[in-house]
Amino acid sequence: VYVGARRGEADAATYAREIERFKEVQAKRLAEANRVRDRLSAADIAVGIKKGYPLLERCLPRARQERRLAERLDTLVLTWSIRKDGTTHSARVEGPGSLSLTEHAECLERVVNSWRFPRYSAGSEITATRVPIKVRGTPPPPPPSAAPRPPVEEAPLDEPTFAQCERSPDEVQSHIRARQGRIQACVLAERRRAPAVKLPDSLPIAFVIDADGPVRDVAVEHRAYRGGPLAACIDAALAGALLPTPGADCPAEFALDLKQLAPRRL
Repeated sequence: VYVGARRGEADAATYAREIERFKEVQAKRLAEANRVRDRLSAADIAVGIKKGYPLLERCLPRARQERRLAERLDTLVLTWSIRKDGTTHSARVEGPGSLSLTEHAECLERVVNSWRFPRYSAGSEITATRVPIKVRGTPPPPPPSAAPRPPVEEAPLDEPTFAQCERSPDEVQSHIRARQGRIQACVLAERRRAPAVKLPDSLPIAFVIDADGPVRDVAVEHRAYRGGPLAACIDAALAGALLPTPGADCPAEFALDLKQLAPRRL
């Protein structure tokens, strides 16, 4: 009995120490993320690219379907400017040429303009010029069925080694569920504001959960509601912060079912 009781107290003490250690690690991470540098180093810029890298993926599936990327692996060439507050602007896709003047390039430029870097205080804005970033390319076409070829072992693909999102789907879904009431209030307010305008059956919503915790870049991806009161209301409804996590910023999206979410009550 004595040994069992002592073991219980030791386990509780160990658990408490783990909680304290977790809090200390999180506090140090937030302090480092919020620290204002004199000037951004190459390492600071590399960390920002790694955090934002997964956000590029939302722009690439259709480019692969249209075979605008090289087979297996391709390289995006990107240029952008970084303000002193860490936000970015003036992003340009400078390669590959197959993406020039396409909606895929526009999407990539919007994503890069949403990246976040550490804040800095000295000098003027920083421009990252023609930065090469590897991405997964177009899958090779299958061999013709009329002339099957024997399987050939291929060398492993040199996949990019950038950080990936490390948040679980349950964590993201919990954030969305916790704000369903606010989102429903936004829809009802829009119906009261414009009762004669028929809302679509659903609205695609996208946002980013920063690796440091904040939810940002909320977007209603419908041509009629990209701006305006409904978009602003949903932006405020999804605002908040999760716990910091290792890895990269996490893209998230969901379809807002307007038929089930908020029946017409006028």
